[in-house]
Order: sequence, then structure tokens, then C-alpha cells
Amino acid sequence: MKRSLRLLGSYFFLGFLFAQEIEPLSTPEPLVQDATLEIKSSRRWTLTAGYEVGFSDYTEDGNILPIESSWSGWNSKVTLKVETQVWEIFPYTRLRIMNSQEAVEEWTRRGNIFQNNDMKIAGGDLSLGFETRPIDLPFATLSPQIGLMARYLNFERRNFVFIDGADAFFGQAETVTEFVQTYGAGGGFSLDMPLSTTWEFSITTEVYGLFFSNADNDAFDASIEAERGLFWDATFSVSRSLGKPIYRVGARINTHYQWIEGGRIGSDFEQGITEWPESRLRTIGMELFWQGVF
Repeated sequence: MKRSLRLLGSYFFLGFLFAQEIEPLSTPEPLVQDATLEIKSSRRWTLTAGYEVGFSDYTEDGNILPIESSWSGWNSKVTLKVETQVWEIFPYTRLRIMNSQEAVEEWTRRGNIFQNNDMKIAGGDLSLGFETRPIDLPFATLSPQIGLMARYLNFERRNFVFIDGADAFFGQAETVTEFVQTYGAGGGFSLDMPLSTTWEFSITTEVYGLFFSNADNDAFDASIEAERGLFWDATFSVSRSLGKPIYRVGARINTHYQWIEGGRIGSDFEQGITEWPESRLRTIGMELFWQGVF
């Protein structure tokens, strides 16, 4: 009898342990916990930092007077971008800071050189916008985006040399500073194509129409608004994940084009007309970047 009671007690104890082991598997997770995990994952931040070395070309073309200028030089650029997720959209902020070398700018009138000077360009731009939920394609994912951009560039000219007794186009000032601010709205898309489990190829393009542009030139003591303008950016990148998929490094080829149709102040030549010539800034560069998700 005692032996039977001991066996019955052993079976009961083993059954109790078995029930404790299978209880977590049979109990569903609370819905509140699932919702909390989803909210936490949607609040992840993506940080991208890059450094670029490139080459720029800048030209001006007068509409009133037959005057043209050309300049080219090396530049460097630092890029920081922060992105997060809010429901089905991905807001982002991007800051780019650029500084060029000092190089010679050449001015011609009717094809003849009449002035040389040194010039360098420094400044940057700030972009605010958002991407929509990616669209799955057979070979890639497409992410449309819209946003606003503000750009501020400072053109510093000095060491003027006047050829064949020509009048100084910028007066006799030793240094002339032109500050250009532009604001635009537009959009674009990113196309991401996985090459393997770790490598990815991406194409990004953006187009912004300028709704306000202004130039302040201290040589003419003038502030002139432009008629219209356009930004265009295109990027081709290859990146690789580092151990974990939330960290990536890569290289990009960046191209940029800025066109501004300038304006003028003054009504006739007797009273004096000051023109902001039509300008074009083209840049191409190679960037190394790092990206992390937190």
C-alpha cells in the first residue's frame, strides 16, 4: 500500500513538472506586448555620415551684356542624414557642407578675356522631407520621396587682374563677396537592388524647382532676385552590411546640377543696371559613407 502511494505521488509530481514545462507554449503572448514591440521598432533611427571629394565647374552668362565667366576646382563635402519611421512614412533631414579650393575664374567679353580673379565657393544645403513605404518590384524596391531644400553658397573673389586696360567689372575692391540663398520644393525616388545577402546597389535622384533665389553682392551693394531655377541630384552607390544588417559601409558617385536664371535691378543704362547673370554649377564626386540603425 505504501509503495502504491509512493508511486502515485511520483506520477503526480512528474505530471506537475510536465504541465509547468508546456504552459508557456500553450499561453498566447498578450496583444499589448505585440503592439509595444511594433511601436518600438517603428521608432528606430537611421544615421548616415559620408565624406566626399569632387570636382566642380561654375559658369555665368550675362543676358544684358555679352559677358561670360568660367571657373573649375576641387571641393570636399560632408554629409549627415537622419531618418526615422512614423507609421507608413519615413521622415528625414539631410545636411551637406561644401568647401572648394581657390581657383582662377576667367571673364570674357565677346570671346576676349578681359579679367581674371581667384574664387572659392563655400556653403551647404539643408533638406527636409519624407519617403513613402517602399514599393516591391521583381528585382528591387522603389521608395518615392518629396521634400524641401534650402541652399546657401558664398562666392568669394579676390586678386583681380584686368587685361588691356579694361575697366574693373567688380570695381576696385580687393575682395568681393556674393552670398546666394535658394529655396526649392520637389521630390525623387530611391531604387535599391540587392546583389547578394550582404551587397546592395542603389540609385537615388532628386529634382527641386526653386521658388525663391536671391543674391547679395557687396561690390554693387545690390540684392537681386532670380527669375527661376532648378536643382538636380543623382547618386549611384554600392554598400555592404557589416556583420549585422543594421550597419553598412559603401561608396557613392554623386552628381549635382544647379541652374539659376538670374535677374536685374535698374530700368535703363543711364540710371544704371545691375545684373545677376544666368549661372550653372555642376559637381561630380566620390563619397565614402557609413550607415547605422539605432
